[in-house]
Amino acid sequence: MTKKWGESFLKSGLPLEHCAVVTLNSAGWECAPHQEYKRPNREGELAWFEIDLCAAKSNDFESHIELLIECKYHDKSRFWFFLPWSSSDFMAEYHATEAGENLMANSRVFNYCPFEVLVEPDLDSALKLAPMSRWGAVVSHSGQKEENAIEKAIRQLAGAFVPYATERFYSLNNITPTALLPMIVTNADIYRLREDMSSLPSIARASSPDEAAKKLDWTWCYFSPRAELLMQNNALVHEIEERANLQPLKKVTSQLVNLWTAPSWFAVVNINALSTTVTTLFNHLCSLKKNSSYLEVIDEHRNRGD
Repeated sequence: MTKKWGESFLKSGLPLEHCAVVTLNSAGWECAPHQEYKRPNREGELAWFEIDLCAAKSNDFESHIELLIECKYHDKSRFWFFLPWSSSDFMAEYHATEAGENLMANSRVFNYCPFEVLVEPDLDSALKLAPMSRWGAVVSHSGQKEENAIEKAIRQLAGAFVPYATERFYSLNNITPTALLPMIVTNADIYRLREDMSSLPSIARASSPDEAAKKLDWTWCYFSPRAELLMQNNALVHEIEERANLQPLKKVTSQLVNLWTAPSWFAVVNINALSTTVTTLFNHLCSLKKNSSYLEVIDEHRNRGD
């Protein structure tokens, strides 16, 4: 009876959220579970939604980051399977061409708000911290495809990201520019298809995921927003522009507009690697060169209108 109750409790997802909070707290992060935000629902009406967890960390100088986290629990009969990402992928190429941006840039990973503080935002160092993936699926060890919790988590975070970020464009003098990064935490094993598995027969012969893919502690997963999300983001951007009087702050306005297609990259992390992953991400952010005096930068933007 006890074992059955424990398994049922695990399936609720709450123990995974609890373990994520404990892990993050132990690594020096401040956590705020179940953060609410507003966005349009499917009927186009404003409604309240929720993020499983937000976690924040700062050093004493100039690095500030917040993680927007969804937690997804699976029993051990299932695993997460991703495809390798490459710059020749059609959607990535289309996105890069339309937005005129470098998808590999640190600015597309560490989404700063309310304005960019990285001195060299086009550097591509952050994505080198883990293998890059696209299009995840949940598969059972028997080979049966399962409900896609990966896609659900990505859609949940993508829908929350811009509403959450745009709040930082009010009261600019009271907000420290912060890197925002979406993250999915799971207890499921994470695999990415080996790049040499390029034929269907070779994949069909695999008797286990290890024969066709590499097991990962975590991966970067690329996301290309659909038209519905882009329309939602665009409406929020225009609303903030009108209500927050950002016209004198062109660099702030430019960063707000950049959120229209955000986020591009999700960190997908196994719970056992969460502590080392968030430490790696924070240390890397600390190592990047930044404009150190935020208030002076804001004052400069107001005075010069650049």
